Amino acid sequence: MSDLEEQIASLRAQLDEARAAQDTTMRRHGRCRGCGGRTIYHVERVLDKGDTGAYPMSLNYVYLSRLFGPRPVGELEAFVCAGCGLVEWYAKRPKELIPGPGIKLYTEDKEGGPFR
Repeated sequence: MSDLEEQIASLRAQLDEARAAQDTTMRRHGRCRGCGGRTIYHVERVLDKGDTGAYPMSLNYVYLSRLFGPRPVGELEAFVCAGCGLVEWYAKRPKELIPGPGIKLYTEDKEGGPFR
């Protein structure tokens, strides 16, 4: 085998190893990355209790008008492993989020470094 073929075989093995080690999520794979369990609860609407009642837990609220009050933006859902209790949180409709007080948007800089 030539040196180039050996390098290609080595790179393929490294790539396969890296792909196998990728972190899995309960939402995508239905398997807990903590304990490997496959019994997963999907909590579609997480409630936050306030002084005047219960509201959908979200990352922010947008006020449409005084009549309609606040609308949740980035409403949260959760996936919970029944075996070990690990919880994964996800924001529904994340494209609705708007940068502002308490919400910062980080993007990869085209000139090199991330989060500039």
